[in-house]
Amino acid sequence: MEQSKISGLLGICRKAGRTVIGTELTIEAIRSGKKSPYLVLIAQDASENTVKRITDCCRYYELDTERLSMTGAELGHLLGKSGEVAVVGVCDEGFAKAILNQKKG
Repeated sequence: MEQSKISGLLGICRKAGRTVIGTELTIEAIRSGKKSPYLVLIAQDASENTVKRITDCCRYYELDTERLSMTGAELGHLLGKSGEVAVVGVCDEGFAKAILNQKKG
């Protein structure tokens, strides 16, 4: 149930243009301060290097990160991408809080 609600919230957030998709774009958005995410979500099968890069960056800029219970392929499909997506930044504070509430249950 948690995953379907999070999927729904992410889908709406994506359609509203309030996401940053991909590791490099998310890190760039965090560092630039433009369209900076309030929450960064990481796919369960993201590589150790990706997880370390994202968590280090988010820790430095004091942003929340959460590990998803879906794979990169599932996350990519959900976001309308043809390939895998390891990282997505949620750039809307309301959506970020709603997703965190679903994760914490």
